[in-house]
Amino acid sequence: MSQSDRQIPGLVTVMMPVFKGEAFIAEAVESILAQSHENWELLALDDCSPDGSVSILESFNDSRIRILRNEKNRGVAFGRTRCVQEAKGEFCAWLDQDDYSEPDRLALQVEAFRADPELVLCGSAIRVFGDGERIENVPLDHHWIKASLLFENPFATSALMFRTQIFRNHDLTFRQDLFPAEDFDVFSKIVFLGRARNLPEVLTHYRLHPGQGSSNKERLVRGHNYVIDTIVRRLLAEYSEEDANIHHRISQGIQESDPDFIERADAWLARLEEANRQKQVFEPMALQSVLASRWKGICHSRIGNSFHVARLYFQGHALRSGAVSRRGRFLHALRLALGPYKRMVGL
Repeated sequence: MSQSDRQIPGLVTVMMPVFKGEAFIAEAVESILAQSHENWELLALDDCSPDGSVSILESFNDSRIRILRNEKNRGVAFGRTRCVQEAKGEFCAWLDQDDYSEPDRLALQVEAFRADPELVLCGSAIRVFGDGERIENVPLDHHWIKASLLFENPFATSALMFRTQIFRNHDLTFRQDLFPAEDFDVFSKIVFLGRARNLPEVLTHYRLHPGQGSSNKERLVRGHNYVIDTIVRRLLAEYSEEDANIHHRISQGIQESDPDFIERADAWLARLEEANRQKQVFEPMALQSVLASRWKGICHSRIGNSFHVARLYFQGHALRSGAVSRRGRFLHALRLALGPYKRMVGL
């Protein structure tokens, strides 16, 4: 029987790679048991976990929970790929072992897919908790999501659902050499195969462990840059190492002391917009909005003469394109210019 023949209409396969997850995996499973959309299976893949994770999974008396086991530890990327290969559902949804979902998550995402036959990928806003707490808002519209890929991952994996068939039809796989950006790589490809959206509701709670952000930072940046470079090359046939350096610095929002960086960044953003005008890879207004947002971030990150930065901000190509009104440009330039003085007097 082929993979596509095994798909059950309306069924959501919730996929959960499992490794050393005993501390929080029960909470993750309970959030799926509480879903208002009851047509689901939970596919938990044990990657030779040495703790009690599997025993906890086996303690749940629900036939919809399916436990698979790797013969040896294979890593997250292999586990993600195998989960999709084994899925029986029309839709696949991720939930990592230490996160949990809101009760209406699956129902709202399935409803979004039913309302739009062209939709291939659907995420949502998330709440980050554990090591600090914040709401992580995400771009909602397909065109904005697509343009955002030039600089960032606009998705949270544990909030994502996608059509199973889109993954299989295009032989997509998660690459271990890109871990922990292997998910960004795959989902960026899916965005170009149909429509994507993020729902505005917080549907998933993402647990951030102390030190988690720094432990994989170097690998994450390397994988992140690789994926972003593949997106940039959709626009530019010639993309040099120097070009990549400028683009990566813009993407990462690094504080800049280089006095020439703002001018170089402005020229780079103008080059991206001109390339898109010729190739029409991204919807023009969405791209202009994304570029304007990045330009604002560049000017905020610049360390130095605030009046000089304010003048450059106001004159920047990314704003002259029309994404921000002249009045809006002026008011923000004024804030940039007065910022240091307001801080000095405690305003």
